[in-house]
Amino acid sequence: MATAIARIYVAEGFTVAADGRERNTETGVIASDSEQKIFGLHHRRGDLACAVTGAGRIGENYRLSEYLPRLATELENSDARNIGEYADQLGNDLKQSIDWRCPWLRKPITIYLLVDGYIDGRSGRAKVTIVCGGSPTLVRVESQDLYPGKSIGYGSSAIHHSLFAEILRHEQLRPYWTVCRQEVHTLDQSAAVARAIIAAHCDSRVAELDNSHCVSIGGHIHIAQITAKGFAWRIPPHV
Repeated sequence: MATAIARIYVAEGFTVAADGRERNTETGVIASDSEQKIFGLHHRRGDLACAVTGAGRIGENYRLSEYLPRLATELENSDARNIGEYADQLGNDLKQSIDWRCPWLRKPITIYLLVDGYIDGRSGRAKVTIVCGGSPTLVRVESQDLYPGKSIGYGSSAIHHSLFAEILRHEQLRPYWTVCRQEVHTLDQSAAVARAIIAAHCDSRVAELDNSHCVSIGGHIHIAQITAKGFAWRIPPHV
């Protein structure tokens, strides 16, 4: 599941945006333009967002958009003391779920969980890498720096770098580049920049700059924000 994801942190909180396209990697057919790739997760000590990229579906019946919220519900009262511990618990629970329901899996696939939010009022960010199939499932958790006002995420590196270049490199990027050049200090500003990043990846004219990557990106853009007060949708997913 090639994905465009933008994650931006400011003093008020986090903004996370993603596209909504799911494309069958074997047939090339677009399965959906309304796939949910961002999920609000509640923990007794705080609220988080989890963006998913990599494999979104395993076989015909295992969909991360179905199982991830279930696993998060079971973790609401876990003993996690920070984002890293919570991400580790979520990643390992997802590993066990995949191992249990997909024992036939042999071809290696990779799933990334990008976690942003608050536990005990402390902001944090983590990346979980899960490799399934062909060997014992690997789960790796990495703490990530916040980089206030800067965008991190997934998508085309060529497009992302051009969006933040000091000089406009490609005319078709102009409307998005203009937005991304602003300084980001508020949630409203971060939402505008995050939306511009995803919209650029979904623009067919921009996609020509990195068609091999952008062919699988498009559909409904959804955007979430997470503050110390909780998770909220700025643009909800189509589900």
